[in-house]
Amino acid sequence: GDGTVVQRDERFMPATVTIKMGQSIVVKNDDPFVHHVFVDSPGMKYDSGEQRPGRTVTIKFDVPGEYVLECAIHLKMKLKV
Repeated sequence: GDGTVVQRDERFMPATVTIKMGQSIVVKNDDPFVHHVFVDSPGMKYDSGEQRPGRTVTIKFDVPGEYVLECAIHLKMKLKV
C-alpha cells in the first residue's frame, strides 16, 4: 500500500518510508502552522507549495531510488523515502 506520513511537532513521522516504484506517499500537515514539502534530486523534482494545517499532499515516485524530502520552512525536517 501507499505510505502515510504526518507532519507533527516540526517532524515527519515516521522519518523513513519504504514504498515500491510507482507508489505514492501521502503527507498530512498535523501541525497548527504551515509546512511545505519538496524534493530536488536527479530522479525526482517535487514542490508542494504552501501546505496549510490539515492539508494533505500526495507525492508519486516513478523512479527507483532513495530520496530525502524536506520542509523549506523548517529545514531540520527530513523524510527519507
